[in-house]
Amino acid sequence: LLIPRIDHEINVGLFDYIVKQRLFNFFLLKGCVPPSKEHELTNRIAKSNPWQKPVVVYGYDDTVTWQGDIFEAETKCTVTHNWGQVATTGAGNMAFFSRLPPIRSTPPHNPEPTREYNASKTYISFIVGDGDNIAMVQDERRHWMQQRVSMCNSGKGCWPLLWSMSPHLSYMAPEIMEWFYKQARNTGNDYFVLPPSGHTYSYPSEQSEPDLSNFVRLTEEDAKLMGTSSTVAWEWFDSWHSALEKYFPKYAEKNILRSAYAVNVPYLFDTLVTWKYNFFNVFGSFVLFRPNEWRGTSGSIIPGAHDTMLSAAEKASQINNYARGTVTGIYLTSDGGINLLDLYDMVPALDSHVEIVSHNVLADMALARAAIEEETAIVV
Repeated sequence: LLIPRIDHEINVGLFDYIVKQRLFNFFLLKGCVPPSKEHELTNRIAKSNPWQKPVVVYGYDDTVTWQGDIFEAETKCTVTHNWGQVATTGAGNMAFFSRLPPIRSTPPHNPEPTREYNASKTYISFIVGDGDNIAMVQDERRHWMQQRVSMCNSGKGCWPLLWSMSPHLSYMAPEIMEWFYKQARNTGNDYFVLPPSGHTYSYPSEQSEPDLSNFVRLTEEDAKLMGTSSTVAWEWFDSWHSALEKYFPKYAEKNILRSAYAVNVPYLFDTLVTWKYNFFNVFGSFVLFRPNEWRGTSGSIIPGAHDTMLSAAEKASQINNYARGTVTGIYLTSDGGINLLDLYDMVPALDSHVEIVSHNVLADMALARAAIEEETAIVV
């Protein structure tokens, strides 16, 4: 488990980009695993280097696995806890895709409607996950977007849909990012949010200052560039309490990001915190939605996994039976085999009181719901 075997060929997919950008390159085979000598060296590098903090790490560390890849986000790799992942294993031709100038202004994107909160309705957003993974964006998510455009154009359903998308595409593959935005404009109902956990795939609350504030600033800059106000937010299961205290309230200060969709790591565990409004918490004008995932349709009897592996009919029934007035987002990740057609099988089975909305509308509805609950509490 902690001593990975060297039994595969070296992954050379990023060599062209590493050389082009003159990136510092070394192998993390055991570099994150204490108490190895490799880990001692990694900590020395982490403590003494000239790089911008938090540090951006390219590639993907899947060498140690337990309920997922422990060091894939890199945050737990070093004692500094200020490394974050740009998942690029499997991505190809990045020297070519990065040949053009980076995107420096927000690509044209779809406007969002406004809604008045109706307590007899259920409001929900669906978030397509894994957009932090550049290889998946190049391949599987591109196919999903093509399917989506086809479905919308053929009249098979074109409700609002949110796509997580790496902000690092703006300089690593600007043409790819622009292609996705163009397809979204074709449907008129597709929007983009930041992927886990904003600027990089990491567990941000484990960072110390000033790294944590720098991470918030970089995430807000990414959000402005992408024309979004939402992000996916991953945290290790035992760090949510700290995140709720010192991390998420920072986003309420400037109101650039208005909401985040929490994902727990490992996902089978509990977050060990209270969700005041059941499906979300509020920090000033910022909404953090409780973990709510749909990973596949094959079913599971494992505690904690059952609700994430429901069939399309079962998922629709679960949503239909949410208490009226519920506001939530559901994160779709391919880890369990979910695909876009599963979503298209499920949505027609939703009752008429369930309204699918975009990210800003979902945040508005959550704030309105919270305000009603606070008023009711005062009256009582």
